Formats: sequence, structure tokens, C-alpha cells
Amino acid sequence: MELKLKKYGLDKIILVVLAGILLLILAVPSGSSDGASGESSTEASYTEELEQRLVKILEKTYGEGTIDVMITVSDSEATYFEEGKESVEGVLVVAAAADDERAVADIISAVTALFDVPTHKVKVLKMN
Repeated sequence: MELKLKKYGLDKIILVVLAGILLLILAVPSGSSDGASGESSTEASYTEELEQRLVKILEKTYGEGTIDVMITVSDSEATYFEEGKESVEGVLVVAAAADDERAVADIISAVTALFDVPTHKVKVLKMN
């Protein structure tokens, strides 16, 4: 052991060990998780925010407590110019006013305008 230390020099061995430790530190991901669990919690909070905002807007028209909303989102592909962003895939609205055809049409119109989803991906159901 002493022969190897003299041959390579103690300072060179320490330098190599420190470089290895530095590479390990850089290779290990930091505390902020960019993995699937981090993305799903971000996606969930984004979806919840959209749902709350839509409920708030629709309740101004149809009354408080008369609307419930579920929104599904999916990640779009990232391109060279843009990061992948979540896009609304479908919207379910449960409304007390769903027995009125005019109200259903207005709700569908509002949702399609806000989220740029086709009408066949928006469903309005009657609240019991």
C-alpha cells in the first residue's frame, strides 16, 4: 500500500477521489423531483385550479352549490421551441340547471371557449 501511495502520490489520489465525489454529486438528482410523482402532483394541482375556476365562473350564472366539475388533462409533446404543456382533454359538468336545454348549450359553449376542446369532449349532466 505504501509503495502504491509513493508511486502515484498522495495528492493525486486525493484529487481523483474528490473528482469522483463531485461527479456523484452532480449525477444524483437534487431534492426537487422532476420525476413522475412530481409531475402528477403538479398536474393534479393544475387540474384542481382549472376546476375551481370553472366552478366559480359557472356558479355566478347558475347559483352557488349547483355546479360540480371534473377536468381531465394530458401532457402534450415537447418540441424544440416549447416545453410540453398540459392540455385539457375532456370536461364533465354536473349542474342543477342541466334540465334546461339553453343552460346546457351555454355551459358547453363556455367550456369549449375557455379550454379549446371540441364539443364532443364536453358532457353536462343533471345534478340530483
